[in-house]
Amino acid sequence: MLKKILVLILIIATVLPILLAESDALEAARGRPLPPPFVANQVLVNFQPGVSTADIATFYAKHGLVEKERLGFGPGDAPRLRLVQVKPGKMTDHDGFIRTLEEDSRVEYAELNYT
Repeated sequence: MLKKILVLILIIATVLPILLAESDALEAARGRPLPPPFVANQVLVNFQPGVSTADIATFYAKHGLVEKERLGFGPGDAPRLRLVQVKPGKMTDHDGFIRTLEEDSRVEYAELNYT
């Protein structure tokens, strides 16, 4: 009896992820847009070591950003990784916006806030 239960659990554990993945594909096939795999209007920005708070504020003003949270720390406990909110309408081309941020010498990298 226990063996049958274990086999049933194994079958369910194997088939369920496949069914769930197919449901996303069906939604897309029906023309229903899937939600983007990132949080709208949010970006993670990691600044170069030594970038001052004043430089970061200037960067935010230039690109229409508002800091939401300081996430990571670099040498000397200076927070370098920041979660920022992008003002509505500023980020219509996601890839282009990220490239623009990364072209700034103060930025080590920037990326969308993937879920």
